[in-house]
Amino acid sequence: MYVLIPIFLFFLLCQTCDQILTELLFGIRHRVFGYKGKFDPRCIMIMNHRCHLDWFFLWSVMARKGDLTSWKAMMKTPIKRIPFFGWAMQCFMHIFLHRNWEQDKEEISNKLHYMNLLKCPIQLLTFPDGGDLNFRSKSKSDQFAEKNNLQKYDYVLQPKTKGFTHSAAILKKAGLDSIFDITIAYPDALPKTEVDFYNGVIPREVNYYIERFNINDLPKTEIGLAEWCQERWRIKEERLRYFYQHRTFQEESFLHSNGNGMTNGSHRKDMSNGWTGNSVLLNSGELCTLGNIPFFTFHGLLSAVLLFASLNSILIFLSYHYFFAMIAIFIPCIAHWMYHGQIGSGLDQLELQLVAEQIKQAKTS
Repeated sequence: MYVLIPIFLFFLLCQTCDQILTELLFGIRHRVFGYKGKFDPRCIMIMNHRCHLDWFFLWSVMARKGDLTSWKAMMKTPIKRIPFFGWAMQCFMHIFLHRNWEQDKEEISNKLHYMNLLKCPIQLLTFPDGGDLNFRSKSKSDQFAEKNNLQKYDYVLQPKTKGFTHSAAILKKAGLDSIFDITIAYPDALPKTEVDFYNGVIPREVNYYIERFNINDLPKTEIGLAEWCQERWRIKEERLRYFYQHRTFQEESFLHSNGNGMTNGSHRKDMSNGWTGNSVLLNSGELCTLGNIPFFTFHGLLSAVLLFASLNSILIFLSYHYFFAMIAIFIPCIAHWMYHGQIGSGLDQLELQLVAEQIKQAKTS
């Protein structure tokens, strides 16, 4: 029971802590160019991978344009082994990649077919770059380009399209609506890793260029979709080249965060798409306001109170039963970490094993 308390608190906090940290504490602005509407309930997002924290900053946009309860991301397998955080990501059914196609294909296929069986909407974030842009990854990307007679890139890596096209083929079975091409860029400071961020390398602004493509307007085959993705990366390279020369995308109409929600470039409230306004929260993924208090502020304060109450209860328990409390809390935590992080396959795989037969049937249908 004690092991589940931190995971539950993580569920409660994860949808709001990003906005609290980036927007309220650090004053980071989020500008959105291009598509101004909301993400479709069933969609795939393809985004360039500039640094380790791209997904973290994207949460601020997802809280307004998407649904964080439906949001899934492809990420490296070691993340699932991080105590509490990694366990929570397993429970969210994020996709963990091993960088081995046979293993990755099985992981993608099992989890996406499972999502189809549950008939729940999914907004899947993928990074065809395969890793963040750094000296080592760029060197490998250039070698691949030379070997295959491809254009060398400076601002993106050569896209790896297998995971993206395979995901699209599976999600089409459940009615995939669209694919969103997201280009992320940093006009000033760039925290390449989490350590940089903690050491104070914090961008004042993060920019996004978003384009929506209806799935019916895209190539029907995986080969055709792979070629389309490669073309999008060529366009992305030119778009980013322009951005880093002029510190803005070419379109002048943009949205940015002012701490109260997303407003457009003229600082006029945009009431048409539900991003701001004095409304009651209707969806956990929407960022609305409660009276004059931004909802993520209210939710964050509520989460902090619950966290304090839980910790206070644990401290009281410790003061009376210190020795037994240590056994009751830390031994299950260590056992849980060893099995689901180091020895066992994980909470996500345990859940998939329970419905293995149904998934097998879904693959053949």
